[in-house]
Formats: sequence, structure tokens, C-alpha cells
Amino acid sequence: MASKYKMHHLPSRMDRTNIPEVLGKLSHIFDSAGRNITDIFLNFDNVRSIDITGVLVLYKFLEFSLNHNCYKNPRFNLLQNKNLEQMIEKFGFSNLITKLMDNKTKEQYYKNLTTQVTEDFILAPVAMIKDEDSTSQKENALKQIVNYYGNNDMSTMILQLFSEIFQNFISHAEKDDLSVIVVHGNKKKIELACADNGIGIVNSLRKNSKYSSLKTDKLFCKVLERGVTSKDFEGSNHLGYGLFYVNEVVSRLNGQMSIYTDNMMLQNQHGKLSITQISRWEGTLISINIPLLQAITIDDIEPQYDNNIKINFS
Repeated sequence: MASKYKMHHLPSRMDRTNIPEVLGKLSHIFDSAGRNITDIFLNFDNVRSIDITGVLVLYKFLEFSLNHNCYKNPRFNLLQNKNLEQMIEKFGFSNLITKLMDNKTKEQYYKNLTTQVTEDFILAPVAMIKDEDSTSQKENALKQIVNYYGNNDMSTMILQLFSEIFQNFISHAEKDDLSVIVVHGNKKKIELACADNGIGIVNSLRKNSKYSSLKTDKLFCKVLERGVTSKDFEGSNHLGYGLFYVNEVVSRLNGQMSIYTDNMMLQNQHGKLSITQISRWEGTLISINIPLLQAITIDDIEPQYDNNIKINFS
């Protein structure tokens, strides 16, 4: 490759355990909007493993860079990495990313995304549409989940997790109309990931006058508390239950959850919460991995909730 190109090398692992390093390689994009930077080459030769979270981050990075005129005629060798290409195809992003790189991804194609079920359950990508089409998109996804897991408490729990995350992003993903949610799993585990390049979960909460004066890290802690919402008007249907419920399920099933926004990462690792400073992600990214040991119902959680959440800072 000619030396005139500024090379950006992606790390060997682009999975949920390595997202902070991935963001460290990609976060420069958020300072490049409208700059049309020339002579950029994104090198994917080193990538050896990727999961749904990594593919989702890759998609949102490419979408942001192209839709915000960050680069002028950038060079990619994304599809020359055959292992990476196979994983992108497996998780249902191949056509989406290809059309995006060809500058052909428009709203209609996005709205017509379809889900798939293979030997392992994969639901990717589902469009996070904010108009009347969102109902049919969501209902189709929920049907796929029930068909795979059966009409039982386990299916109900997964449906609730999916719905809470879906609705959370629909409600708060301002300035981003092309978000997607992805799901991958089997009868033993489930992974969910969703991302947007909107205003971010902390900035969304700050619109509520009750939280507007809180420091950023303290406000970030509140996203998992029951009753915390960005809506501060009476009669709102936004009861602040979504991420509280998701966090409870993750903790009780010894799972893992990471929430990224701005330059912070909030993690639940097997019930232990921590906040860490990381490279910037503009918007919100959530990644969840849960072993399906048992079904956790709302009735299991509701009588026992406690808002005194303890989080370690680093």
C-alpha cells in the first residue's frame, strides 16, 4: 500500500470482551464529521474473531463515517478478510454493509431488513424504526423468538429483554434513524446488542430536570435504577423500568452486560457493577450475554427491588 495512506489497523479481536480496544481504534471518527479526510485506509487484515457486538460496532462505524462525510473516497479491505466476511454474512449484515459501502443504503432498504433463524438462533439485524412500521418489525422478531424457544417462561423472559431494549432505544435514540438490534444464541445462552449514534443515554437523562445538575458519572450510575427516566412530565408511560429489569436478569443469571456512552463503560460482570473511562462512543451501545439457566419473571423481581445500587469506579 502506498505510503501516502494513513493506515488504521483493526485489532485481532472484535468481540464483546474487547470492545474498549476496538473503540480505541475507531473513536476518532466522531471528531471527523464533515471533514472529508483524504488518504484513509482501514485495514482489517488482523481481525481473526468477531461476534454480534463487534459486527454491530463495525456497521455503525461505517454508517457514521459515510453518512457524515468523515472521509473522502476511503479505502477498505473489509471483504478481503474471508473469516471476517463469513461472520458478517452469518450475522445477517453482509447486504447491509455492502450497500452502505456502495453508498446505496437508503431508508427503504433499511425498513425491509429481514430476520433469520439458523441452527443457532440468530435475529439480526432488526431495524429500530420509529414510525408505524416499527410495530410489524418488532412483532415479527418476537414471533421468531417464540418459535425458537417455545411458549414458556424462558421465552417470556427473552421477549421482555428484547422489548425493553428495543423500546429504550426507540424512545431515546435521538438524531439516529438507522439503529438496529441483533440477537444470537441457542437453548443455553442468549446475546443481545443494540447501538445508536444519537445523543447518548446520559444526555437523554439530563433532560429530566431532576437529574440535570448531577455530574456525568453519577448520572450514568442512575440508568440501572428503577423509576429513572428522561421524561419529567406527569402521566408519562416511561416508568424507568427497562434497564432496571435487564440488569436484574443479568445479575440473577450470572450474566454480563456492558453499556457504552461518551467515554464511559458501565459493566455488570456476574452481578458486580463498575464504571470505567474508555475511548469515546457517540450515542449508546449495549451488549448483553446471559446463560439461560432458568427463567426470571417480573414477579421474581418486582417485590425485591432495591435502588441502592453500588458501583465501583475506575
